[in-house]
Amino acid sequence: MINKRLFILTLIIALVSGYLIMKYFSIDRSGEFIADDEIKFKGEEYKSMYFAHAKVGKTIGKVDYWDINEIKEDKGHNFLEVHSFLDNFYVVKKSYTIPTQGSINVVYIDNYRYTNNVELKNAIYFLLNTEINDGFKIKTDNIYHYAKEVYIGYDDCPVGTEYIGMIGYINEKLVYIKPTERIYSGNGSPEEQIYYCYIIPNQYKAALDIYPYYIKDSIDIVE
Repeated sequence: MINKRLFILTLIIALVSGYLIMKYFSIDRSGEFIADDEIKFKGEEYKSMYFAHAKVGKTIGKVDYWDINEIKEDKGHNFLEVHSFLDNFYVVKKSYTIPTQGSINVVYIDNYRYTNNVELKNAIYFLLNTEINDGFKIKTDNIYHYAKEVYIGYDDCPVGTEYIGMIGYINEKLVYIKPTERIYSGNGSPEEQIYYCYIIPNQYKAALDIYPYYIKDSIDIVE
């Protein structure tokens, strides 16, 4: 019985050791920094860029002490995460042409990924191409409490590369906020500023009300 247990334990140790060795040698360690937040990996140069994504995948490379991680929804490794113990940033392959128009392939609401929702894509198209007149103004230094960021990707782009604004529930209305540059004080903290909240028409409300974590809250309206 002891010998059987010893054999099983030895087998487990051997399997785990073999897996760790295979994992170590499967990681490409040839990555190098070519500038701040720019790397060269497997013969391709990557530049820094933020994009919306749902999940980070496995580690496929190293650049100095940083891990190079794949983005799960991007099988072509055109988009990558570069990660250290304390920090991370995102890069895109310089040779990859990011589609900036065409059909909407993917929609991200706060990094929740939606691909095959035709009603959602139609609603996004409406927001981007129609002037909404019904709305109200608010003033806050924490717009992220009230609304979530929305990114889209065109054609075959697997991640969200274009920031189109924010959607949230404010004063019992589902609203759209166009991209607005945030104002920061000298110490780096966000300042109070005015945002115009466009009330989303009822025919598009159901399509856009799919994100499960909208914070429904009220705030004074600015005249």
